Amino acid sequence: MQLKKIQQYTDLYRSYLGTPAALERLHLWAAQRHFQEHWDLEAPDFGAMYDASLHNPVTRRFWKREQYEPKRLILVFAGMEPEYVRHIFKDLFKEEKDIENRVDRFAYYCEDLLRTYKEQHPTSVENNHYHDAAMIALYLAFKYPQTYTYYNGPAFGRLMQLLGAAELPKADDLGRYFKTMRTLYGFLQKDPTLMALHHKRLDPKIHYMEESLLICWDFALFCAENG
Repeated sequence: MQLKKIQQYTDLYRSYLGTPAALERLHLWAAQRHFQEHWDLEAPDFGAMYDASLHNPVTRRFWKREQYEPKRLILVFAGMEPEYVRHIFKDLFKEEKDIENRVDRFAYYCEDLLRTYKEQHPTSVENNHYHDAAMIALYLAFKYPQTYTYYNGPAFGRLMQLLGAAELPKADDLGRYFKTMRTLYGFLQKDPTLMALHHKRLDPKIHYMEESLLICWDFALFCAENG
C-alpha cells in the first residue's frame, strides 16, 4: 500500500464522517455490543445463548438473507450436537493458535456437521452451511473487536487496488485481510479529528463504544463505493 494514497482516502473518509451517510452502517456496532453482552461459551443451553447473541433490531442481513442462513444452520446443528458446536467455537476463539488454521478448521467442522445432519435426515434438501469468510469474520470481530473486523471480499479487493497494493487478493484470505485492517487502523488512529468524528456518530446507549476495528470495515466500504 502507498502512504500517499492511504492519506488521500483518509482525508476523504474524514469528510464523509461528518455527513448523514456515515450513520447508515452503525447497526453493526449495535450488533457487536449486543454480542458482547450476551455471548457465553459456558452457557448451559448453547443454542439459546447463540440465538440471543446474534440480534439486531435494524437488520438481520449479516446472518439471514435470501439463500444465506448461517445462523439458522448453527441452530440446527446445536439442536443436533450442542457440545460439538460449542467445541468448534471454542477452537475458533483460541487466540494462541494460528488464525488461518482456525478459520479453515471452523469451515471443515461446519461441513462435517452438515454431513451428519444429512445422514440423519436423508430426505432433507439442506446442502449448505453458509459459513463463508464473511460469517466467520463476523464471529471473530464480535468476540475480539480490537483484533478482527467484518469482511467484504469485493470491497477489500477494490481497497487494495485503490491504495496501490503490489499484489491484489485473488481469493478470500482472512489472514492477510486482518493484518491489513490492523495496519490501516494504526493510520486512522493517528488522525484525532477523524477519530473524534467517528466516536461522535456512535450512541453510547446503543453501540459498542470501545476500541473496534469495525471502523476499518466501514473505511474499506467507503473507499470501494467512492474510489
